[in-house]
Amino acid sequence: MAQETVIHRVDAELAAGAEVAGIPGDLAADGIDELLVTFVQYGTTGWPEEFAEMLKPAGDRLVSVVTPERSWLLRLTSRDVRVDESATGSPAAAVEGPAAQVLLWLWNRGGEETAATGDEETIALLRKVLVASTQ
Repeated sequence: MAQETVIHRVDAELAAGAEVAGIPGDLAADGIDELLVTFVQYGTTGWPEEFAEMLKPAGDRLVSVVTPERSWLLRLTSRDVRVDESATGSPAAAVEGPAAQVLLWLWNRGGEETAATGDEETIALLRKVLVASTQ
């Protein structure tokens, strides 16, 4: 409930043209984990048919998501997206920054202090998966 409240609060602030209030790093890191595991991983593995066309070109790519509080390694495949901390290899892309900014970037609510680097196609695919997972 706390994570839903944070994102709804941010939406209200953005709609009102107000400055987005700070999000504590530990709360933001928890929100990132919830988004990646509960929305993305669960959604793509639970309803693979909903993501099949979108993930078809994924092949097998890694994306690192890094904040000062925690890091995640996502494996994007043509079947699903999983948080895979034991994955080996170099990430095709990385999303890094303060946890609050990364959370906002992942939810497409700003996150200007977030650096999304690496393969642009992989970053674009991650964005598509995030949008589809949170509908």
